[in-house]
Amino acid sequence: MLSEPDAYFYVQSAALVGNRVQLDFTNDPPPDIVAEVDINHDSKFPFHAALGVTEIWRYDGQSLVIYRLEQDHYMKIGSEPGPADAYRRCAHRVSVAKPQRRPVRDARGV
Repeated sequence: MLSEPDAYFYVQSAALVGNRVQLDFTNDPPPDIVAEVDINHDSKFPFHAALGVTEIWRYDGQSLVIYRLEQDHYMKIGSEPGPADAYRRCAHRVSVAKPQRRPVRDARGV
């Protein structure tokens, strides 16, 4: 029996789901991204592919690997366009952004 993913996200189809908590995958669209913390196997991949999940992000305890659905199976991806690219760009911006500090009196307008 397959269990739910560790986490799933709607990016491109978020408007179709709205803020509903209970989802029915027979009627609702599949998640755009599924995140799995999985060390040994990819046994859930066929299940996610059958649903039409666009990407799987799998953390194996040391690194994050991103897979994209290509027809009926998942391929490890590089920098091709997809929902994951927005996250990578955002994460890069956060990692290179330096916090700007101003004296307290400047922040208060004094």
